[in-house]
Amino acid sequence: MPRDIISATASRVLALALALTACSSSDDPKPVPTSNSAPATPSAEAGAKAPVAVGKVIARITYGGVADGPLSVGVFSENPPMTKPPVAFATSKAPVFPYEAELRGVEPGKYWVIAVLDRPPVSSGTLRPGPEDVQRASAQFEMTADGTVEVDVDLGGADAGVSDAATD
Repeated sequence: MPRDIISATASRVLALALALTACSSSDDPKPVPTSNSAPATPSAEAGAKAPVAVGKVIARITYGGVADGPLSVGVFSENPPMTKPPVAFATSKAPVFPYEAELRGVEPGKYWVIAVLDRPPVSSGTLRPGPEDVQRASAQFEMTADGTVEVDVDLGGADAGVSDAATD
């Protein structure tokens, strides 16, 4: 795949993650994760779908560098995430590594965890990632009903820049 396509794809992934950071107001080292999928509830209407048993992802993010900045962690059903928002996500304006996020409300299916560290200068105001920002994607995993999946994502060291790992 040509480098400019990889770079453009990586930029889209990072822009999406940075948008999540910009929407967050959490300063907690372990913020309360949020999910854009509300738990299914039975409806009084005839033919309503039964509730879906959802699971959770415990994402452990490591980073060996010294730079700091906001961290976004999301569970995505496509990699790179081009058309779908994260299934669940968490953000921290001042993460302490190793960072752990519990991401709930994940329906059965195949997913990736993508983590983005927006290193200085912080670009969340413009949502334009720079070469200094770090992003990595986990290997694909499968969530089962009521399951718990533990996923490790290593953001690398101090000289890590934008990764094309999310395009693999």
